[in-house]
Amino acid sequence: MKPISKIWDNLVKKLNPLSYLGQGQTNRKTITFHELVCFIIIFIALFYSFFGEFLIHLPLQKEIIPEQVVAPFESYAHLLGTDVYGRDLLDVFLLGIHKNYLVAIIIVLIDAFLVVPLALFLGFYFRKEGLLQSLTAPLTIFVSLFYYFVFSALFGPTLFIAALAVCLHIFIYTFSRVYRDVVQVMDTKMVHYFLLDGANFRQILRLVLLPTLIGKIFRLLRRALLLVVTELILIGVLQLGVSPTSVYWGNVMYQAWKYQAHAPYALLIITSLISVILYASFVIFEVGENFVRERIEFNRYRQKQKVSW
Repeated sequence: MKPISKIWDNLVKKLNPLSYLGQGQTNRKTITFHELVCFIIIFIALFYSFFGEFLIHLPLQKEIIPEQVVAPFESYAHLLGTDVYGRDLLDVFLLGIHKNYLVAIIIVLIDAFLVVPLALFLGFYFRKEGLLQSLTAPLTIFVSLFYYFVFSALFGPTLFIAALAVCLHIFIYTFSRVYRDVVQVMDTKMVHYFLLDGANFRQILRLVLLPTLIGKIFRLLRRALLLVVTELILIGVLQLGVSPTSVYWGNVMYQAWKYQAHAPYALLIITSLISVILYASFVIFEVGENFVRERIEFNRYRQKQKVSW
């Protein structure tokens, strides 16, 4: 009779959609149960990100008497209580996924597939750190809240303006750090020898830059996701004076804190849910980093096999 652990491993291997991505090429055949749970959490978050507005309909904006705010766990329909407008805080939180997490994922994806490659490309060809530092260093000092105040004063406090302000800060932050690391790597003797042998950008990228910087790049992306969500939460708190009915997570957390006498556990639960989603995102980034590392190692092994033949 097989041990339960082996039965579970075989079951995960058969049901896991990622088990065949690197089969026969890498050492990693399956993701762990912990990582699979994180994938499920992210799937649920993305599901509400795309379809939350179609599934949840908040009541009309009308102010209610604070004494009538439903206490937590008093009814299933108001598990976390209600805000001052009588809207269920859990519903507002789920819609906040659409306003916060989806925007954060889009910003991080643009950061990963546009800003990072641009920094790698320009760092390879220009290799001058001083000029770019003089241009970007003053901008990285100001956080996205500064950009938000400027843009909202010009165009109004909308979600697009908030996302644009956060984008500007995150893109400058990521670009300056990746560019700096690329310039430092390009100054090494090993890269100089490769260049003397006639290596081009693609070869340097595959042989030196990615193996050296892949860990730093993924750490930057994880940090960018955390910064985007945190800054959107702060913007949600600051936007209360302009749009109290917004569904930013910051608004939800502020309402839970303001009316904690009626819903004492709401703020703790909402903060925990946000933390779980962010933690699951970090695990997904780690899975992606491991997969990229193994692909790089496999390509190196394949190149060695070709040379030996």
